[in-house]
Amino acid sequence: MRLGLAQRGWLLHRALALLGSVLVVASCSCGDNTAVTSSGQGGKPASSSSGHGATTQGSPSGQSNDSSSGAGGKYVPPPQPCPGWPGWETWDDFASICPFCVPASKEALPAPITWEACDPLAGMPTGCRTMKVSWPILGTVGPFSSSFSADVVEPDKVDLSFSRLSLVEPQPYVMDLVAEADGPVLSAMIDARAKIEGCHLSHREIRHGKAAFYIWGDTPKAQPKDSPPGAVIGGVLSELHPEILAQWDTWSGAGIVTTDAYWGTYDASKIELAAWSGPLKIVYTSGDAGGLQQVRLNLWHDLALWRSSNLTYAGVMAWTAKDGVYPFITFPGDPSRGVYSMGTDGIDMVWLYGEEKGPGQGPYVKCSVMTSPFTRDPKLLKPKRLRSFPGDCREVDEWAVGCGHAAHDAGTGTMVVRLSDGVSWVIKNGATKPDFFSFQDAIAVTCKEVFVHTYLGSVANIGRVKLDALGPGTPPD
Repeated sequence: MRLGLAQRGWLLHRALALLGSVLVVASCSCGDNTAVTSSGQGGKPASSSSGHGATTQGSPSGQSNDSSSGAGGKYVPPPQPCPGWPGWETWDDFASICPFCVPASKEALPAPITWEACDPLAGMPTGCRTMKVSWPILGTVGPFSSSFSADVVEPDKVDLSFSRLSLVEPQPYVMDLVAEADGPVLSAMIDARAKIEGCHLSHREIRHGKAAFYIWGDTPKAQPKDSPPGAVIGGVLSELHPEILAQWDTWSGAGIVTTDAYWGTYDASKIELAAWSGPLKIVYTSGDAGGLQQVRLNLWHDLALWRSSNLTYAGVMAWTAKDGVYPFITFPGDPSRGVYSMGTDGIDMVWLYGEEKGPGQGPYVKCSVMTSPFTRDPKLLKPKRLRSFPGDCREVDEWAVGCGHAAHDAGTGTMVVRLSDGVSWVIKNGATKPDFFSFQDAIAVTCKEVFVHTYLGSVANIGRVKLDALGPGTPPD
């Protein structure tokens, strides 16, 4: 996800106001030459905590003894982060000096998402809704972080993952949650301190009923601020007490993805995967690829896809437990062609195909939207060109695919393409004065709607637009 104005303004404001910052996957260095510095291959094994508060028997209030010594050896309990949150309890599995809040039961979860008509600046008087804000916010910051994730559970049922920001004193907080778009909140976690110093809670990535996200920051063995310790935590979407999956002495913010069979991390140097019951292991490195960066890992059940690329070359690699790593769509020795933004719903695959790029580092002359029936075997791919793509062919995010349609940010709005015939629509950005309403990356497509990352000025949100409100489409070219 590209850094938007909302994220940059939000981080700056929080630093100036000493209210803190939440670190989201959107700001990770997943596509450059930075690598995760791990304490070993795939990080350390998960901690031996119970995953339900990390309490230790024999200590007062069930608190861990690793921070229990004060002057004269008197017991000093770690800070309690949940005052004012009835029914919430401390989660400190990562470190006792890094407590977060989790619901003690589902009854403590917040109310479901409510939706309201898109702002008039969107230029869509009907068929467009955004999430409604029902919590106190700072007007200069905005109510949400700028990173979202979605999982299409059924043809017209979507789960969403996002972070609510309430940085209003005297009780600022960041709430990270997973909720059905039209149903209950499934799980949530709160940083009730919202400070610049300390531990930070990231956005969750969700797919196929599982969630994975990371926390990083201070521990009893504090590291330099530019390389704090961290951990990947997660579990099923409805789990109220996430478990630690792996942890590092230093953590540089790799991208995280998940599905029901595996979860994984990626940065420029390597792809790492783990079964939910096993350790995180390196499966492919930039060294294996002759120096190409390994980025944009995308999991679909037992299949892993990612881009192997640099500024002049781009191909897609694949992995399954049965076959290991293998080329999926590659063009060895031919930098004039490239593949980007591979997405799938398990029925169709959609990607961008660039052609006619010169030997330098310029853009592709042609950029096309391609599709094929889903397959794990590259020999069974049946590529079909749908139409041209108006944006930069070297896009980062994958296509959102669902119910015979695919959607992607096209620069001037969100493009929706019908896969049967290449007819397309662009949900165009709205008015530019006094603010700018934009439709950007698509995060999910159902049979009725497309869910889109939106901005109103510098304020991020999730928009949902009805397909039947888009009007007549544009024939393919």
